[in-house]
Amino acid sequence: MKTYRVLIAEDEPLSRQQLEHLVLRHDRLELIASVANGSDAIARIDAMKPDAVFLDIRMPGTSGIEVVRRMRHRPYVVFTTAYDEFAVTAFELQALDYLLKPFGPRRFERAVDRLLKQEPTAYDLRIQSGLERTPVEQLFVRDGRRMQRVDVATIVRVEAADDYSCVVTNDGSRLLVNVRMKAMESRLDPTRFVRVHRSTIVSINHIEEVVNVGSGRAELRMQDGSRWAASRSGLERLRAATSGSQPVDL
Repeated sequence: MKTYRVLIAEDEPLSRQQLEHLVLRHDRLELIASVANGSDAIARIDAMKPDAVFLDIRMPGTSGIEVVRRMRHRPYVVFTTAYDEFAVTAFELQALDYLLKPFGPRRFERAVDRLLKQEPTAYDLRIQSGLERTPVEQLFVRDGRRMQRVDVATIVRVEAADDYSCVVTNDGSRLLVNVRMKAMESRLDPTRFVRVHRSTIVSINHIEEVVNVGSGRAELRMQDGSRWAASRSGLERLRAATSGSQPVDL
């Protein structure tokens, strides 16, 4: 069975020691380097060509996000951080996983299990797509003290929640993403998601019916039974997004 060569980039000594211990005790992982800053991470990644990197996002000088953008070699990346505001960016850069500190051995093992299931050559194409800033197909969302992966195809709508966005999925789950609505709108596919109101983005595929209520506005009746107002501008965006496909009766 393949052994995965791993590099750790983590500026906090205790966190770095924890990751080193977890990697060293796993029989499918080989620790080839452990560094404390982004500049060293870039140099070692390009020189040593690891299969995977456990990469802290907030490091002095060069951040983990910048490391991914600047490295020439393309290993699988598992981001580690105490903050969740980089979750969407992590998916834009096609991170394999996102470990929210503090995490324990079980959560680490889940990330490794995901690594062991990957195609050896798949990551280079995926990360290049992320660097080109194509619409995200998955998101990381906070669920208590962990980050959960959510397929964009399962999202029914996104609601404004102060400085956050609340993602509602087709199984009724409500999950917070540390991203404002404007940023969320820019990261979703505009042919599938439309901001129909300043506080609401809906999935076109989950609209059951559009009912005009006068003055250029409408009420959207969703497949899950919920109803949402569409402003004049939101209705115009919906018409533009559905022109030609006509998934709903406008």
